[in-house]
Amino acid sequence: MTRATESATVDRDDDSDEDLGDSARAVTKGLFLAALALLVVAGITVTIALTTGGSSASRRPSQTFSYVIPKGTGAQVDLGNIPANLFPEYLEVQRGDTIVIRNDDARSHILGPFSVRSGETFTYVMEQIGSYRGQCTVHGSGHEAVVRVLDAIAPAAG
Repeated sequence: MTRATESATVDRDDDSDEDLGDSARAVTKGLFLAALALLVVAGITVTIALTTGGSSASRRPSQTFSYVIPKGTGAQVDLGNIPANLFPEYLEVQRGDTIVIRNDDARSHILGPFSVRSGETFTYVMEQIGSYRGQCTVHGSGHEAVVRVLDAIAPAAG
């Protein structure tokens, strides 16, 4: 009978070990699920940051692009002398950048999407992403100027 008791005691000890093993597995499973949930939340946060442009720290500072149309430009264009580098035929800026055009000429000029009267300074902050095109009177007859506005996210380091 002692043997049966010992056997029963041994069986009880084995059951206790199994209960302990089940508890350890339950704790491990809980920790795994908590870590998995944390990774999912971190992944969603990174995805949101990337698709919305991240924080303002990831954006480059706004820039100002300034151009001057000198006195006599219209007369030079009429003679076929196209002034160099007054305004680019293709200009790529980022959202939030400012374009400033000062017209010192005796006539009004159109530079792509912008029209600047004689003696005036035109200032415009580019807020809408897209491409804007139009005639350009400082490039001669039939020429266009295109201004492309991109999102203002700085390139990734690396």
